[in-house]
Amino acid sequence: MSLHIEWDDSKAEVELYAKGYEFEGYDEPVTHDFGLLIGGAGGGAFMVEGTREQLLAFLDRARRAVEGPAEEPEVEDEDDDDDERLYETVRFYAESHPQEVVDTDLTLAEAQAACEDPETSSRTATSDEAVERTRTYGAWFVGYREQ
Repeated sequence: MSLHIEWDDSKAEVELYAKGYEFEGYDEPVTHDFGLLIGGAGGGAFMVEGTREQLLAFLDRARRAVEGPAEEPEVEDEDDDDDERLYETVRFYAESHPQEVVDTDLTLAEAQAACEDPETSSRTATSDEAVERTRTYGAWFVGYREQ
C-alpha cells in the first residue's frame, strides 16, 4: 500500500507548534511537547508530535531516507502504464477511525484533481458535512493510492 500526498511546493508549510496549540476546526490541541505540521496550504497535511529531541530524530531519519542509496532508482517512462493504472481516493483520519474509500477507478489525473479540492481536508473544508465529520472524528484528509 502506498499513500500519496501532493501539494504545490510554493504553498508547502512546515510549522512547529507548542503543546496546547489549538487548530481551528480540530477537536484536540497539540497533546505532546511539540507538534511538527507538514503539509500543503490546500490540504494534505500531517502532524508528528513528540519532544524536541524526538522530532529532531524523526527529521534526521527522514533526511537519511530521502538521501537514500547512492544510485537514484530507475524511473519508468511516464507513458508506459499510466493509462492502465487505476487509483482510489481514501479519507484518512488522525485518530483511530478506519480509513474510508471515497471513490474508485480513477485515473491519476482524476485522483490528483480530487485531492486538490479544499473540501478534502478538515483544515480547509467548510461544508456542513465536513464540519460535522471533523467534530465527530477529529482531523482528516483525502489522499489517493493505486488500486
